[in-house]
Amino acid sequence: ATPKDTPALPDDQFTDNKGRDITVRTYPSGDSAYIRAFDRARTPEVPETATFSDVGKANLLLKRDEHGEVDRAFLQDIEISNKEYRGSGIGSHVLESAENYSKSAKAKEIYGVVSPNAGEEEDLRKWYQGHGYSFRPGSNGEEVYKKL
Repeated sequence: ATPKDTPALPDDQFTDNKGRDITVRTYPSGDSAYIRAFDRARTPEVPETATFSDVGKANLLLKRDEHGEVDRAFLQDIEISNKEYRGSGIGSHVLESAENYSKSAKAKEIYGVVSPNAGEEEDLRKWYQGHGYSFRPGSNGEEVYKKL
Protein backbone atom coordinates (compact mmCIF):
# COMPACT_ATOMS: atom_id res chain seq x y z
CA ALA A 1 0.00 0.00 0.00
CA THR A 2 1.12 3.53 -0.68
CA PRO A 3 1.92 5.66 2.36
CA LYS A 4 -0.80 8.20 3.01
CA ASP A 5 -0.49 11.22 5.23
CA THR A 6 -2.62 10.95 8.30
CA PRO A 7 -4.09 14.42 8.76
CA ALA A 8 -2.29 16.70 11.17
CA LEU A 9 -3.88 17.06 14.56
CA PRO A 10 -4.85 20.45 15.92
CA ASP A 11 -2.06 22.12 17.87
CA ASP A 12 -1.98 21.31 21.57
CA GLN A 13 -1.72 24.69 23.29
CA PHE A 14 -1.42 24.79 27.06
CA THR A 15 0.29 26.49 29.97
CA ASP A 16 2.89 24.25 31.61
CA ASN A 17 3.16 23.95 35.38
CA LYS A 18 5.75 26.75 35.40
CA GLY A 19 3.40 29.24 33.70
CA ARG A 20 4.89 29.11 30.19
CA ASP A 21 2.65 29.07 27.09
CA ILE A 22 3.55 25.94 25.12
CA THR A 23 2.45 24.70 21.70
CA VAL A 24 2.89 21.08 20.59
CA ARG A 25 2.52 20.63 16.84
CA THR A 26 2.39 17.39 14.85
CA TYR A 27 3.93 17.37 11.37
CA PRO A 28 2.83 14.30 9.35
CA SER A 29 4.97 13.09 6.45
CA GLY A 30 4.08 9.82 4.74
CA ASP A 31 4.42 7.06 7.33
CA SER A 32 6.29 9.36 9.72
CA ALA A 33 5.21 12.10 12.08
CA TYR A 34 7.38 14.69 13.75
CA ILE A 35 6.05 16.16 16.98
CA ARG A 36 7.64 19.37 18.20
CA ALA A 37 7.12 21.46 21.34
CA PHE A 38 7.67 25.22 21.39
CA ASP A 39 7.71 27.88 24.09
CA ARG A 40 5.62 30.67 22.58
CA ALA A 41 7.72 33.31 24.39
CA ARG A 42 10.82 32.05 22.56
CA THR A 43 9.12 31.03 19.30
CA PRO A 44 5.99 33.20 18.85
CA GLU A 45 5.38 31.90 15.32
CA VAL A 46 5.37 28.10 15.28
CA PRO A 47 7.16 26.92 12.10
CA GLU A 48 5.16 25.35 9.29
CA THR A 49 7.76 22.58 8.89
CA ALA A 50 9.40 20.36 11.50
CA THR A 51 12.84 21.86 11.24
CA PHE A 52 13.59 22.32 14.95
CA SER A 53 12.12 22.45 18.41
CA ASP A 54 13.13 24.81 21.17
CA VAL A 55 11.71 22.64 23.96
CA GLY A 56 11.23 18.98 23.02
CA LYS A 57 10.26 16.46 20.38
CA ALA A 58 9.10 13.00 19.43
CA ASN A 59 9.43 11.13 16.15
CA LEU A 60 7.03 8.39 15.07
CA LEU A 61 7.14 5.78 12.32
CA LEU A 62 3.93 3.97 11.40
CA LYS A 63 4.44 0.23 10.93
CA ARG A 64 2.25 -1.70 8.49
CA ASP A 65 1.09 -5.31 8.50
CA GLU A 66 1.35 -7.74 5.57
CA HIS A 67 -1.80 -6.17 4.04
CA GLY A 68 -0.36 -2.67 4.10
CA GLU A 69 -2.57 -1.49 6.96
CA VAL A 70 -1.12 0.48 9.85
CA ASP A 71 -1.04 -1.73 12.93
CA ARG A 72 1.64 -0.21 15.19
CA ALA A 73 3.47 3.06 15.73
CA PHE A 74 7.16 3.03 16.58
CA LEU A 75 8.17 5.87 18.90
CA GLN A 76 11.67 6.43 17.55
CA ASP A 77 12.53 8.96 20.21
CA ILE A 78 11.00 11.35 22.67
CA GLU A 79 12.87 13.96 24.64
CA ILE A 80 12.63 17.26 26.36
CA SER A 81 16.00 18.47 25.15
CA ASN A 82 16.04 21.75 27.04
CA LYS A 83 16.63 20.78 30.69
CA GLU A 84 14.94 23.89 32.09
CA TYR A 85 11.65 22.51 30.69
CA ARG A 86 11.90 19.02 32.21
CA GLY A 87 9.37 18.21 34.91
CA SER A 88 6.88 20.80 33.69
CA GLY A 89 4.38 18.47 31.96
CA ILE A 90 5.54 19.11 28.40
CA GLY A 91 6.79 15.54 27.86
CA SER A 92 3.35 14.24 28.81
CA HIS A 93 1.76 16.47 26.18
CA VAL A 94 4.30 15.39 23.55
CA LEU A 95 3.61 11.72 24.39
CA GLU A 96 -0.15 12.30 24.29
CA SER A 97 0.20 13.92 20.85
CA ALA A 98 2.18 10.88 19.66
CA GLU A 99 -0.55 8.57 20.97
CA ASN A 100 -3.34 10.65 19.41
CA TYR A 101 -1.61 10.72 16.05
CA SER A 102 -1.05 6.94 16.23
CA LYS A 103 -4.73 6.39 17.02
CA SER A 104 -5.80 8.63 14.13
CA ALA A 105 -3.63 6.47 11.84
CA LYS A 106 -5.47 3.40 13.21
CA ALA A 107 -2.44 1.95 15.04
CA LYS A 108 -3.39 -0.58 17.70
CA GLU A 109 -0.16 -0.16 19.69
CA ILE A 110 2.58 2.38 20.25
CA TYR A 111 6.02 1.15 21.27
CA GLY A 112 9.65 2.19 21.50
CA VAL A 113 13.06 1.16 22.78
CA VAL A 114 13.89 2.35 26.28
CA SER A 115 17.17 4.27 26.31
CA PRO A 116 17.38 6.46 29.40
CA ASN A 117 20.24 8.76 30.24
CA ALA A 118 22.58 7.37 32.89
CA GLY A 119 21.02 7.69 36.33
CA GLU A 120 17.49 8.31 34.98
CA GLU A 121 16.42 4.69 34.48
CA GLU A 122 14.00 4.44 37.42
CA ASP A 123 12.45 7.87 36.81
CA LEU A 124 11.88 7.01 33.15
CA ARG A 125 10.23 3.69 34.03
CA LYS A 126 7.91 5.43 36.50
CA TRP A 127 7.08 8.14 33.95
CA TYR A 128 6.07 5.60 31.28
CA GLN A 129 4.15 3.47 33.80
CA GLY A 130 2.31 6.59 34.95
CA HIS A 131 1.13 7.00 31.34
CA GLY A 132 -0.17 3.42 31.12
CA TYR A 133 2.85 1.81 29.46
CA SER A 134 4.29 -1.64 30.11
CA PHE A 135 7.72 -3.13 29.42
CA ARG A 136 8.83 -6.19 27.45
CA PRO A 137 12.04 -7.59 25.97
CA GLY A 138 12.68 -6.39 22.42
CA SER A 139 15.14 -7.19 19.65
CA ASN A 140 17.16 -4.02 20.44
CA GLY A 141 16.79 -3.97 24.21
CA GLU A 142 13.87 -3.36 26.50
CA GLU A 143 10.74 -2.00 24.82
CA VAL A 144 8.04 0.20 26.28
CA TYR A 145 4.55 -0.27 24.81
CA LYS A 146 0.91 0.62 25.19
CA LYS A 147 -2.22 -0.75 23.55
CA LEU A 148 -4.25 2.02 21.92
